[in-house]
Amino acid sequence: MLGTRRLVAAAAEGGVAHLIYVSIVGVDRVPYAYYRHKLAAEQVVAAGGVP
Repeated sequence: MLGTRRLVAAAAEGGVAHLIYVSIVGVDRVPYAYYRHKLAAEQVVAAGGVP
């Protein structure tokens, strides 16, 4: 998730107009570790301030 935070920060600093992060439908309902990390990364992107 640290990499996702760095990506969002770099996008914001670089003036990127949009940041696209591919999601998985239902990722919040599957108890796999990968999906928990993916959901956390999605939340970082959503809170990052770049549309």
